[in-house]
Amino acid sequence: MDIVENSCRQWRVLIYTDSVDFGGHEKTLLDALKYICCQSAIDLIVLISDRNVRFIEAAQCIADKCTIRTIPFSTAPGDVFRVLLKTPKVRSIKKIIAAIAPDLVIVSQGAIALSSSGLGAAKLLQITTLSFLPMAHNVAFVRNSNSIAIFFQEFLYRQLYKIPDFFLTICQTTVDQLTHDYSINHERIFLNYYGLDIKKLSEPKLFDRNLSHTIKHVGIVGRVEFNQKQHDFFMQELQKYHDQITPVIIHVIGDGPDLEDLKQLVEELGLTGIVQFEGWVDDLTKWYQQLDLIVLPSRFEGVPIVMLEAMYWGVPVVASNSDGMKEMLPAKWLYSVGNGKEMFEKIDFVIQNCQDELLKKNHQYVVDCLNIESFKVGFFESVVKCLMFRKSDGQTQS
Repeated sequence: MDIVENSCRQWRVLIYTDSVDFGGHEKTLLDALKYICCQSAIDLIVLISDRNVRFIEAAQCIADKCTIRTIPFSTAPGDVFRVLLKTPKVRSIKKIIAAIAPDLVIVSQGAIALSSSGLGAAKLLQITTLSFLPMAHNVAFVRNSNSIAIFFQEFLYRQLYKIPDFFLTICQTTVDQLTHDYSINHERIFLNYYGLDIKKLSEPKLFDRNLSHTIKHVGIVGRVEFNQKQHDFFMQELQKYHDQITPVIIHVIGDGPDLEDLKQLVEELGLTGIVQFEGWVDDLTKWYQQLDLIVLPSRFEGVPIVMLEAMYWGVPVVASNSDGMKEMLPAKWLYSVGNGKEMFEKIDFVIQNCQDELLKKNHQYVVDCLNIESFKVGFFESVVKCLMFRKSDGQTQS
């Protein structure tokens, strides 16, 4: 970091994202940018898809400290072909990036295919690239299929993994996937755990959950999307097991592409009496004080922000035994991916039994290790290492 701060030149860093969603990954990125744009040696430029209105609005908090531009591009099916074949979309993005002339391009990728056109454009310009990538699951797992088409798609995606000079990720699971599945050298991977802004959070009143409440309140929080987040799976399993567990009210907090389909499914399953849709909520503080439990039924994740917040606020989290959840949650709260019976057994166990000891450990773990200051500094240090890199050194060869 001293090398950058003491440099006589200004380093130009470009952030590229053409995702149309604003979720945990984008919020994580924004927290890092708040720190980077305050560094005197960094000239920060952020390119955001003009379709991502929520991200554009959220980025206004740093608009006076960096340059924010919208671009008429967004992630679309077939982008992997566009990148590998260097189509007009990629070449148009190349012109935009070339005019900015950055020293480093950070491509925000929730998964390797997202914003890949920006990655390909930077590659054409031979600019050092850093992929901010929280997840690196193979395509067969993500698509839940082993068809020939999926096998071909996986082959193409493997070509995308060869493009970035460096990767920055937020959990050890992804590091293992990058090294084992995609043969990425450890030297090219930065592991930087995300954390909460503890200074801005009030001290929670922990460990006073009333176990005698007849009806328990369970939250399923985040982007409503079936393939990854599995809201549909949760509701289908709820219909099977809700009369076998402690009475619950399910609060669906968030929105997303499958929200209307989920509402229809809840009606078809006869669950309207116990499922309530609360919409998008910017500040979940009051919900953490009201919920008895949060459930994360996702097939895969990075490190869910809602999980970290629940850990801080002393709310138990029942989650699938995968990725960041497996790394950070107690084994007693985890269930096998796709096992609805086990999921509701865990839910019933947690809401019927005192979890004070585990809640205290979770809270302290977030305070001591998973805080935003450590994340922001770690992110910036990764950026500095990339800026110091020279392609002529040959360090990017896998």
